[in-house]
Amino acid sequence: MKNKVIVGGLYTLAGIFYIIGPKFIFDLCKDESMNCHKSVNAVLAIAIAVIVAGVLYFFSNTKRERIFLSIIEAVLGIDVLLILLVLIKGCGMADMACQRSTFPGLYGITVLLLLVVAINIVVTLLWSGKNEDDIEETESDEENIDKSE
Repeated sequence: MKNKVIVGGLYTLAGIFYIIGPKFIFDLCKDESMNCHKSVNAVLAIAIAVIVAGVLYFFSNTKRERIFLSIIEAVLGIDVLLILLVLIKGCGMADMACQRSTFPGLYGITVLLLLVVAINIVVTLLWSGKNEDDIEETESDEENIDKSE
């Protein structure tokens, strides 16, 4: 239970930082026609999915659901990196505001998100105790196998 609250909270917090970081914490270039604004808008769309997956993590009942939601979070984090580094990118000059603060801040949020995902998947897979939902799921799977034979 504690794992769900902590990890779900961290996932949700990452999504919130994706939203408020570029708008209020980090500097962004003034000209809205520049690529950095397009990149940030794309990241904002992904941030909504990160928050939704984080909230769903609170309500997950089985290891399978928690691992699946963690994989979704990892894919979304990789999407953010792809948008910032490959797909849309930012301004070309290194001294621009987006290259000095916004993008490094978003990289940091993404790296932390991916670290939490990796640690969570390892902990979830190696968790020695089974909770009641996982036992229930295993028993129902065995019953379905028996019925199919």
